[in-house]
Amino acid sequence: MRIDLHSHSTASDGSKRPAEVIGLGVEWAEKNKEPVVLALTDHDTVAGVAEFLGEASKYPGQVTAVPGIEFSTFIELEDGREQTMHMLGYFIDHDDPVLLEKLEKYRQDRESRNTRVIEKLNRHGFRISAGDIEPLTPGASVGRPAIASHMVKMGYVSSVKEAFKKYLGRGKLCYAERIRPQVRDVISLIHASGGIAVLAHPKLYDKLDHEALDKLISDLCSMGLDGLEVYYSRNDPEDTAYYYSLAEKYHLRVTGGSDFHGTVKPDIELFRGTGNLHVPVSVLESLKDQGDL
Repeated sequence: MRIDLHSHSTASDGSKRPAEVIGLGVEWAEKNKEPVVLALTDHDTVAGVAEFLGEASKYPGQVTAVPGIEFSTFIELEDGREQTMHMLGYFIDHDDPVLLEKLEKYRQDRESRNTRVIEKLNRHGFRISAGDIEPLTPGASVGRPAIASHMVKMGYVSSVKEAFKKYLGRGKLCYAERIRPQVRDVISLIHASGGIAVLAHPKLYDKLDHEALDKLISDLCSMGLDGLEVYYSRNDPEDTAYYYSLAEKYHLRVTGGSDFHGTVKPDIELFRGTGNLHVPVSVLESLKDQGDL
């Protein structure tokens, strides 16, 4: 069995439609003669989940689909700095009215931020309009990655990474702030919609050394954290071993995934990450009381 519990679609900042993500899973299952488990975890939206689950239902025995989401949030560190974090929610009820109300609020604020970013870009000579970044999926969450992708398309920058480094990243020339919900509220929202809350990719939290990450996870556990993304594309073996030890220390569920975005992150493949990712089947044991796995 092959497992990938972290993927993105056109409902946020991926290049593949939700059904196409399932299609890639079917291709793997047929080519390798093994079933797959896939989760869709778009940023701050569940707009693609219905399509994702509907397409997966056509391939029983080949593809098991997990409804998910990835929230953008933050926590204030003891030294006064903020650490941006992402919180994965698995097995959520994507029709939950409270969840949808909150997500709509975040979507509207993201649109407002997009307008401010585009205005700044235009003042600096870039010809970009809101219509250039219209989402392919109704109700989708479209943010800075879509702006960055359009800048690449227009030849203003050579890559999404360059767009963020020069113009769109925090503190850069055309950055604009938006609402980021508190991590405690995110965990509560995931639980209220029937899901489990998992801290995504600890490898990426570059403001935290091992001691600070340990304390962060301890604090998050007091807020109801359920799991830790131990297996991830950017990890080296030492990272994975350390995150696994933290999951054991705090009795957390273990998950893993590639963070697949399609052509937006061309070096990351579904199931394989940057080439060496393998999420073990034992991860499903950690989730066996949730959903139909």
